[in-house]
Amino acid sequence: MAKDEEHEIDLDFDDEELDETVLGPDQAALVVDANGEMWMVLPDYADDAEVPGGVLLLAAVLRKAKDPQWVDEMLAELDASPTQ
Repeated sequence: MAKDEEHEIDLDFDDEELDETVLGPDQAALVVDANGEMWMVLPDYADDAEVPGGVLLLAAVLRKAKDPQWVDEMLAELDASPTQ
């Protein structure tokens, strides 16, 4: 499990979960299961590889998703948005 001083982010998953993905070898995803648990699926980046901005954005969303106030604000923003 990846950690910093304020947050725990679960990046651990077993091989069975990997077998159920439909991502390409260079794709990343933020996954939410039926219970609301969230985690990221990442490609194998080399230690010196630059992580794409979109992947960093997903990591930021995962981190912020631990903050109930932020989640409420984001959901309120969605409710206020016109549908298309």
